[in-house]
Amino acid sequence: KMKSIQNTNNYLLESSTANVTTLLLHRGSDKQIQIAEFLKIILFIFLTVFGLIIVTGLVGNILTVAVFWRNKGIKSITDILVLNLAVTDILVIALGFPMSF
Repeated sequence: KMKSIQNTNNYLLESSTANVTTLLLHRGSDKQIQIAEFLKIILFIFLTVFGLIIVTGLVGNILTVAVFWRNKGIKSITDILVLNLAVTDILVIALGFPMSF
């Protein structure tokens, strides 16, 4: 009878240890879960700011180019410089900014 109880205790001990180990391996520790959640929040904030910069830059510069496109009479040196800066800024935002990350 005593051997049966001891075998049962050994089985329960081995089973519970395996289950806890399996749970920790699949779920991770609480600290790891907190770090993962924090990194998700940081990534969301980063991508939101990144997206706002791109959208704002593209919209503003495209509107600037559109104004110059519709008003063909604008030909001063300053106007050409502003147009050149807007076109260059569009290219930097579209090609250079995403590649920097």
